[in-house]
Amino acid sequence: MPKRKKTRGKRKIRLDSGSAKGHGGRRASITASTVVGRADNLRIALAHVWPRAEKAVMKAKSPAKVARALRVHGEPFAGMLGRRAKSIFDLIHDEDFPKRAKTRVQFIADSLGGRPELAFRSSRDVCDRERKAQQRKTRHHILRREFYIVCSCRYKGPAKNDACPKCGAEIPVGALIGPF
Repeated sequence: MPKRKKTRGKRKIRLDSGSAKGHGGRRASITASTVVGRADNLRIALAHVWPRAEKAVMKAKSPAKVARALRVHGEPFAGMLGRRAKSIFDLIHDEDFPKRAKTRVQFIADSLGGRPELAFRSSRDVCDRERKAQQRKTRHHILRREFYIVCSCRYKGPAKNDACPKCGAEIPVGALIGPF
């Protein structure tokens, strides 16, 4: 029977050892909540600026003219939007660019939310996915809370509006906390 060969040196570390699921791909360099937060901030800024700047921005033939239009018409947010003039110029010439003003604001804001880490389309996808997750999370809410009480008027049963339905005695605040 032959002897075992000894391995020399240390074992090689797998390339995807840090991946939880074990499959490759680029790791996210920005969180989804950050993308949505940036997009929401841009929505607010564009909602104020867009009615005044829309005509000039849509007529612009270069990123420099977009920057100038945003500087002239978008006074409170000129610095923030002016830095993104090249991206806005690319977006307004995109084949998917919407026709209505409100939708245009949302499109631009969601597209720029993940820049420069994410592409325009990826940023819109992340925003859409996160907002749908938030809607699903907050679909249900508590309509009424009930307490089973024993009142000094000899009523035993559920409380109504945090009080005894028979005599109207309210539940004291200390009783709501109770020992745990």
